[in-house]
Amino acid sequence: MFFNSYILSIFDYTDIVWGDRGNVALMTQLQVLQNKAVRIILDLPPRTSATEALDKLRWRLRSRRHAERCAIFIFKCLNNLSTQSFNIAFNRDRYVYIYV
Repeated sequence: MFFNSYILSIFDYTDIVWGDRGNVALMTQLQVLQNKAVRIILDLPPRTSATEALDKLRWRLRSRRHAERCAIFIFKCLNNLSTQSFNIAFNRDRYVYIYV
């Protein structure tokens, strides 16, 4: 409960702020921290599989959580369910977020 209440919210914030900026090294470090946290919570040895530990607690990988949060945010913006004024400009292969 402590992790979900205090630590995960910081992870999610960091992921949203820096996740779409091409910070592969930073996002990898964030996943490593989540893996360490799950091993500490379950009192597992450091070399234990993080995937199995994450499954045991029913936690999703950072990249999966990021994709879900982005999809929800865009859905809310496109359907006027967000308090933030948000436009999406599509440009060939990439997308650009424009905050108004």
